[in-house]
Amino acid sequence: MKNKILYLLTVLVQIAFFAIFLLKEELDVIQLLMLIFLPMILSVILLVCANLPKKKPYFTFILFALPNLLFSIAVTILIQPRIDGILERSMKYQSTHLEITASNSTFGSLFLILIGSFILHYVSGQLKFRLSRN
Repeated sequence: MKNKILYLLTVLVQIAFFAIFLLKEELDVIQLLMLIFLPMILSVILLVCANLPKKKPYFTFILFALPNLLFSIAVTILIQPRIDGILERSMKYQSTHLEITASNSTFGSLFLILIGSFILHYVSGQLKFRLSRN
């Protein structure tokens, strides 16, 4: 029962951050990064709080990572039309040591975020699984 509640919380966190993303009209790059990484971190924290089964804990890792993966894909698709505005508002961070450009591929970034999310969930789940066996 605890796992179902934690999974539901994970889904609700993703939905809440997606709603915040849709309601937020003016985003800069820092706000965008927070909107992408905070749900991932909260999902990992909820995974660490879950009870992992003795057999096939990997299913639980994937189950907790899935809403975050779907969230990241949806946000990336919705970022495409807004990328010029995000770049324009992010220029305030540009300095001699930091250059703000839109030269990176959005889908390349999505790929890195998806891989990072999956690895973060997997490593956290493995750590929880090993600690629970001791």
